[in-house]
Amino acid sequence: MNKTSKTFAAAIISLCFVFSAFTLHAKNHFAFGPLLGYNPDVTHLGSQYGNRYQTQENFLFGVTLKIDIGFFFIQSSGFRSLLSRKGLAKNKESALRKTNVQYWALPAHVGLNIPLMGRGTFFLGVGGAYHWISGKLETTEEDVNLGVGVFGHGFVTGVQLWITDTVIGIFEWEYFSGRSRPQIDGNASLDYKDISVDLTGNKIYFGLLYYFL
Repeated sequence: MNKTSKTFAAAIISLCFVFSAFTLHAKNHFAFGPLLGYNPDVTHLGSQYGNRYQTQENFLFGVTLKIDIGFFFIQSSGFRSLLSRKGLAKNKESALRKTNVQYWALPAHVGLNIPLMGRGTFFLGVGGAYHWISGKLETTEEDVNLGVGVFGHGFVTGVQLWITDTVIGIFEWEYFSGRSRPQIDGNASLDYKDISVDLTGNKIYFGLLYYFL
């Protein structure tokens, strides 16, 4: 983890403590529930190589805990990815042939709730996430098994609408920026590793949350 990431992580943790202090004096609502999601470009290689690369896509499933503190919120989640489509390199000059990247993700965000005329809320927050990456990168010479952690930062926004007095539907968009250290040599002419697992990009989620307090 570089100096910038450490500074950002410390800032997020500090913000979480500050927001948690409000729980002693504000009316709070605790919600918990399952979310399903979709990650359309898992390794970000599609953005780098364009039509020379078939983008890897993953489904996501997990749970989230959200604490509403007046106009503020704290949200922490846990997700597991599930392969939808392998990545396929079409560039013959690249040693990378296929990607099958999986991960566990632990995002956390703090931010603002904006009421929507009593029907729900629009929310916007900033935060970070830790990913533990597994799976495989297939090259022309070998298959590289992955086992590396990635910490990054990003933001989240979405809407939640009341279905009953205690259940809400939630739709959420997350942007994340973070990549691993280089894992493979993607060009046969190079004698060093130059391709990282880049998780930078968008994720979308939807699900149901139950407000139990």
